[in-house]
Amino acid sequence: MALGIANGPMAIVNAASGATCRRLRGVTDAYFGNDSTTLYVLSGRVRLERDQERHHLPLRSFAVLDAAFSDDAVVFSEAGGPLRCLSYAGDVVWELAFDAGSHALEVAWNPHVDRWLAIVWNFEKCGPHWLYQVDREGLIDPISNALLADFG
Repeated sequence: MALGIANGPMAIVNAASGATCRRLRGVTDAYFGNDSTTLYVLSGRVRLERDQERHHLPLRSFAVLDAAFSDDAVVFSEAGGPLRCLSYAGDVVWELAFDAGSHALEVAWNPHVDRWLAIVWNFEKCGPHWLYQVDREGLIDPISNALLADFG
């Protein structure tokens, strides 16, 4: 579990014991995969950690909105920016930019269909939420233009 403290380092805490396992300076957010893979958000960049490897990638915007993990990659969305896929080896696999004023609010990996899912919203026009599926190569396909409220 990660705990952020204003003006202090983020603490990685053992949820069972409450013991601090690690302190991370400069980390503003963290996304955890099912194994030892973690995406940390720092000022102006992200850091992917897996086992003993670390890979850094500059952000194209000011914030990360969401991240999700597959068996070999992480996808993360940026506020007002692209949706990017980073392999666990640290390579950018693909990058998707949406219409101006749009970004992916949420992302997920669906292993049953071997696809990423992204809910995309045009925040400038306050339009509908679009649900997209993206394959491992970055090919995108809109599923629906239903409003998010319609999903219950």
